[in-house]
Amino acid sequence: MLLQFGMMLLGGYKTQRQIDSSDISKADAILKRYSSELGELGIPCRFVSHLTSHLAEDVSNFKNPIEANCGLYFEIFSGFFFRLSAFRKFAN
Repeated sequence: MLLQFGMMLLGGYKTQRQIDSSDISKADAILKRYSSELGELGIPCRFVSHLTSHLAEDVSNFKNPIEANCGLYFEIFSGFFFRLSAFRKFAN
């Protein structure tokens, strides 16, 4: 629930609002706690789980809600092209 709450504070579910600096500070603490607790639970910290600790900084720097900073659209197509190239490699 820490990840979801942190994303909510950063405007993850409402893209048309300004984010308060107090919400950014709270989200920063929550997301850093989320990243550290993954390690405490024995879950290895991967690149994406590490990036959650930097989300609040991005919202603060770009003055946009988190969904306005989202690279998800590129990531979806990146995976598509990777699978396509892997398929062609095995098809030949």
